[in-house]
Amino acid sequence: MRGRWITSPESREDVHRLRAEHDAVLVGIGTVLADDPTLDVRTVGYDGPQPRPIVLARHRSLPSHSRIAGRDPIVVTDPDGVDAIALLQRLPHDGILGVMVEGGPTIARAFLDADAVDEIVFYLAGRIAGGVGLPAIAGDFSTLADNRPVTIDEV
Repeated sequence: MRGRWITSPESREDVHRLRAEHDAVLVGIGTVLADDPTLDVRTVGYDGPQPRPIVLARHRSLPSHSRIAGRDPIVVTDPDGVDAIALLQRLPHDGILGVMVEGGPTIARAFLDADAVDEIVFYLAGRIAGGVGLPAIAGDFSTLADNRPVTIDEV
């Protein structure tokens, strides 16, 4: 039987807790087209503000039928890719001070390269899957010199 989720109910609940702590949730247009996410907080009893969706779309537009289309999303179109610093400097003008980046490997790399990441949260699933998938962070890390030091606060 194929499941819809790879991670546990606890990790999904944690994602909603993290979303509730941020003013916006950022993804790329690829995620919107593939998954049609809601990018909202769906925790039982939560009645706080919902994070505003931000979509990095390069040259594509947000489909009008997407589940976030009616939630006043910020759609950033830039054929050259995201300038993470410029975007983060613009967002306070929209009332957004905290952004949760749920984007894929290219977006993760752009924000890391811009030194615009305060915290990284990874979830490990108790499942095995084969095949070729996407890396968590795009780009080459061909030598140990390409690594980034991190502090692990919790496991």
